[in-house]
Amino acid sequence: MLRRRVVGYTVLVGIALGLAGATQGQAACSVTPAGNQGVNMRGGPGTNYPRADVLSVGNLAEVTGQRQGSDGQRWWRTFSGGWVRSDVARASGPGCESVPVVQPPPDYCLRRETLSKRPDLGPDERRLGTERFVVHYTTKGEHATTEAYAQAAAEALEESFSIQIDRMGWPLPPPDCGEGGDERFDLYLLNLEGVFGYAQSEVQVGDNPFTPQVEQYASTSHLVVENDMEGYSDDPLGAMRATIAHELHHNIQFSFDFGDAYGGPAEWGAVWMETQVYPDEEDAVGYSYMLTRHPDLCLGWQTNDENEPLRTRIYGEWLIQDSLARDFGPEDLHRVLWRNIADYEGFDVMLASANQWGMDIIDIRARAAIRNLLVDHTLPLRWLEPVYVERIITEAGNYPIYRDGVQELGVDYLLIPFTDGSYEFRLNDAQMTMFLVGLDRVNSRASVFRLGTQASVDLRPFSESYLIVLNTRTPRDQYSCRFTDWQVTVSETSTSQVARPEFDWDMSNYRTAMQWAPVEVWRGYLRLYKDVFAHYVMVYPGEMLNVAATPVDDPSLDLLIVIYDEAGNELASEDDTDGLNPRLSWTNTSDTALEVRVTITGAVSNIRGEFEAVVAIDQEAVAANRTFPR
Repeated sequence: MLRRRVVGYTVLVGIALGLAGATQGQAACSVTPAGNQGVNMRGGPGTNYPRADVLSVGNLAEVTGQRQGSDGQRWWRTFSGGWVRSDVARASGPGCESVPVVQPPPDYCLRRETLSKRPDLGPDERRLGTERFVVHYTTKGEHATTEAYAQAAAEALEESFSIQIDRMGWPLPPPDCGEGGDERFDLYLLNLEGVFGYAQSEVQVGDNPFTPQVEQYASTSHLVVENDMEGYSDDPLGAMRATIAHELHHNIQFSFDFGDAYGGPAEWGAVWMETQVYPDEEDAVGYSYMLTRHPDLCLGWQTNDENEPLRTRIYGEWLIQDSLARDFGPEDLHRVLWRNIADYEGFDVMLASANQWGMDIIDIRARAAIRNLLVDHTLPLRWLEPVYVERIITEAGNYPIYRDGVQELGVDYLLIPFTDGSYEFRLNDAQMTMFLVGLDRVNSRASVFRLGTQASVDLRPFSESYLIVLNTRTPRDQYSCRFTDWQVTVSETSTSQVARPEFDWDMSNYRTAMQWAPVEVWRGYLRLYKDVFAHYVMVYPGEMLNVAATPVDDPSLDLLIVIYDEAGNELASEDDTDGLNPRLSWTNTSDTALEVRVTITGAVSNIRGEFEAVVAIDQEAVAANRTFPR
């Protein structure tokens, strides 16, 4: 677990050290109109800045900085977001002699007519701050939180800044024009309804002054996070920390571009960043099954259907970014990928980035698919689920799709369990390609072959192999991706012209993939107090699911089969209480297809040993169509 640094945040009565005060009424230096009329508050230290607000007679505005304007007058920067000239506003308070001199707002603030509206925490607002950010919170009213929670949020924000900006080199978000009191980045702790937090973009300023390049669509922004996380998570502080790491990355993304037509990298990056800042508190792994269980959907697949169970699948594609970071380094994600997002639109971003990396987009997608198969990720020990297998190749013959075809830059996996000779593999679509991954369990190495649409491989050196079918078509609209069917023809061959592996891959974290073919043999290992094996399968109306489990080496191993639906409701169970290996048949009597989870675990607590399970669907079922919803 990362050690969270302890940052010395202080709630000050004044702002002499650049930290905001506890409340506006306790400011160490405040200004009020010097005469009997209100005075203009400007967007910067000069009358050439637009009017942002009016400071009314009798009102106090907390001072957060000062600067001499181009007119030779001293200007006070106030917490309300505006600047007032010292000859029309009277300053008072013990800290007025030590107000720091600050930099003026960026030039784009000269073009502002009004300030963006920020959350209102009322007169009891409190603030914690550093040189780079301010945390806004209150301990009273609707949005009340605690000092301890606000302190923890400030520490999490500092940790996120430290890793994402200082260590990885991402740029600071563009300075705002004083919406939160000054140009520092702002985090607000609010009572949200059903939302952990969000990054709010504001004004498109064009160029971010914190980058050496010139952007066109950079935007200022702020961050809002739930004020206690109670009821959101069993670990409220952990959920808050992961949320800050995630959402801050969206704020940083606004430094390059806001609202690019290709939304994949935005969510890939934010979810992946959780794993880098808080690897023990991230939520990323909880989304990964949407990619590993549905690898055949196109890269960046999205939907506008709010009722679609896979509508957050794009979050699971953090595994794509993890693969990019492994191949090119995390720094290239902003030096190349996000630099191209600032300059290109749509999927051209990925094509331009692949070109700069010197690697075809097909190879980039294939390497991510291989990593998913071999469980070769930044967080291998936190992995929840292996990849879905479309077909099992049991002998020579033709193998068409089982569930669906494959969409643009999507993949399907086919398991090849036999190892008795050389075989030729032919694919019937010239716009698809194949890779073969041969597994050497003894040496914990995998050999990767590029087959194209036709090639032969000697399978004898491997314990088993996987064929990866990859659709080389590129998506132009991630909302309208299309499935393309395929067929693989397998034949025995004695030719000496067999493919040679292009490279080897570590497979020390590999776990047997999910096998969704009509009859599936599934092997696993149960360890003391630890493992529960979950296996998913689609069961259509009228279909019968048959499951049998048996120990491999130790007959005393007690096994329990439980069938759940995807929501976690138990549908049926069977154990081996009479000394017999458990067998269970269950029929889907509903009128809809169900995704069912078959769990194998121990009936007693001292389980340890290898088991084998056979999962089969009755092929005489009344279901006329086993096509997965498109």
